[in-house]
Amino acid sequence: MTPKKLKELQAKDMTLTGVRDCVLNTDEAEKHKTQLSRMTEQAHKNLTNAQVKQKTWYDKQTRQRSLEPGQNVLVLPPSHTNQMKAKWQGPFVVTKKVNDLNCEIDVGKK
Repeated sequence: MTPKKLKELQAKDMTLTGVRDCVLNTDEAEKHKTQLSRMTEQAHKNLTNAQVKQKTWYDKQTRQRSLEPGQNVLVLPPSHTNQMKAKWQGPFVVTKKVNDLNCEIDVGKK
């Protein structure tokens, strides 16, 4: 076999190897895509389960409060610095009941 013919065969073999590697990489990519899809589904299921558990626990710990205009209330304002130093403020007077969860209070001058 001549050196020229040998180089041609090697070049064809390298081309076939490249195609074969490309096919294997495509199959591997498809396998990873499927695996990622399954993991995403599992993550959504876990998130849903965690949300149900948190809601159940929250609902057990809360109690229905009924505030009416004229009642005095204490307020725990949001604190952006240290949550451990948060202090209740008040008493303030309920001025209006907006809905079952919200009411307006009169905090006086700012």
